[in-house]
Order: sequence, then C-alpha cells, then structure tokens
Amino acid sequence: MEIVEKHVENYIKEHIPTKDSFFCEMEQYAKEYYVPIISPESLRFLETILLLHKPKKILEIGTAIGYSALNFCRILKGDCTVTTYERNQKRYDTAKAFITRSEYSNNIDVVYSDATEGIDLGDAIYDMAFIDAGKSQYQFFFDQIYPHIKKGGILVSDNVLFRGEVCQKSELDVTKRNRTIYRRMNNYLSFLMTENNRFHTSLIPIGDGMAVTIKMEDEMTLR
Repeated sequence: MEIVEKHVENYIKEHIPTKDSFFCEMEQYAKEYYVPIISPESLRFLETILLLHKPKKILEIGTAIGYSALNFCRILKGDCTVTTYERNQKRYDTAKAFITRSEYSNNIDVVYSDATEGIDLGDAIYDMAFIDAGKSQYQFFFDQIYPHIKKGGILVSDNVLFRGEVCQKSELDVTKRNRTIYRRMNNYLSFLMTENNRFHTSLIPIGDGMAVTIKMEDEMTLR
C-alpha cells in the first residue's frame, strides 16, 4: 500500500536535485543490499526543517549505513555534530567506512549499541533527534530521548505509517507478522497527537509517514 499515489511521488522525486557521486554510491549500496534508507522526498522535507532550525547537536536512533547522518552534516555544511546508534554489526561497520571516507568524519559519532535495551545519554542535551529504527519500539525511544531535547527542539519519527498498514481500521486487516507494529505504532501516534502543553506534533503523509514533534516545555526534564 502506498502512502502517496505513485505518480505524485514520482513527480516530487523528479524535481529533487541530484546529489553528488558519494551519496549516489550510498544509495546504490542501500538498493543492492536491501538496506532501508530515508526516501528522497522525506529527506528533502527534513532538509527544510534543518535549514530553518539549524540544530547544532543531533541524536539519531538507527544509523543503518550512515546515509541520514551524513546528509544532516551535508545540509548544515558541517556546522553540527551527530550521535547515532546502530545495533547491527555489519551496518555499523559499513556506516563507519562511509563516514571515514567523507568530509564529515569528525562530525559523526557512531555508537554500536542496541537502543531497545536502553540509551545512556548522560546529561547530554540535543537540538534535534531522529528516530528511524525498530518500529515497535518508538514509544520506548521517545521516552528515553525526550528528556534530552531542549525547549523548542525537534524530534522526528520516520516511517510511522509503515506502508499504510498503521492506517488500517483493525489489526485484523494487517499482515499477521505486523500486528504488533500496528498496535504499538497506533498507540504511539495517539500519544503524540494528544493535545497537551508538553509538545506539539504534526503527522506528515510523506515517504512512509513522518511525525514531527516540537518540545514546548519551559524546562529540561532531566532527573
């Protein structure tokens, strides 16, 4: 199931400028080895957010091959640092190799760790966080990360509509193996979209669905 009609998606992609050969190589690697990376239209949308917000410190859950982290640095012309978590050894090694070859090797810290077992962020505070990892764990990731986002900071959750299955009326309409994701992601989105004074969220039907959350609280919530 497509989130956006294919001809509309293709039209948008056709109008996105071509990246340099290094990023094209990463895209080809991802395609060849079936590594999920952020879609071109979602990345273009994030580029707008990054240019408006200009975050200095970014946290990412789900490095994959380092494609998003490197693009964040490219968009911000290296005026940022990215801390990114990856639990898959092969993807971690591949990300490290790509990052080492890039001009942003000093901007990105790749942490080999399973974020589903907990994220030790110490007293670090971030301007922006990007969640693109295990879909059934998004609420857990949010709860771990949220206290470390500054007021006015942004938390982006990618792929939240999960090929449209999250939008089905009942979990019985969803592929059996994805029903846990259906339940947990629907609970997560209901939580994000609840009116409150802590944060404000918009759900964007782009790529595979993206939720953009702005922290509204006056004070940090670190304990």
